[in-house]
Amino acid sequence: MFASVRCYYVHRGTPRELADRVGEDFADRLSERPGFVAYDFLDCGDGEAMSISVFREASQAHASRELARRWTEEHLPDMELTITDSLHGPVLETRSRGGRARWASVHGHRGASGASLADAVMALEGVVACRVIDVGGGELLTVTLFADPVGAGEILVSREAGVLT
Repeated sequence: MFASVRCYYVHRGTPRELADRVGEDFADRLSERPGFVAYDFLDCGDGEAMSISVFREASQAHASRELARRWTEEHLPDMELTITDSLHGPVLETRSRGGRARWASVHGHRGASGASLADAVMALEGVVACRVIDVGGGELLTVTLFADPVGAGEILVSREAGVLT
């Protein structure tokens, strides 16, 4: 699997308004793409938002960028967004306990294996699921999903292959 993580700053409008539009149309279009696995859109607070998309293959994830670019041009002409960070890489580990995630936390790590990070994250209280992504340069990114708020970003839009939420 391959993941893309994009961070945004919303200059005009709010992350919640952006999420409403994303949830009304874009997330469903994305979920229809070949190789789609999952998509989450987070409100990180203070005008910041994040999207995390996962596809089976890197080429499928890269192909989804054109859809995102066209959709943004067509559906968000009145919103001003800046991409503040963009990270991509293979998903090394995916773990789940089941349950509905409403909050997410994303952290970078160095000097640990994907398996040991996933084990450590899943040992935390309230964790529903996690992914460990190799974003290059020796850095691993953990995306941890929680059922309850823990000072993390709120998941406003979420899609999984074969599941509409």
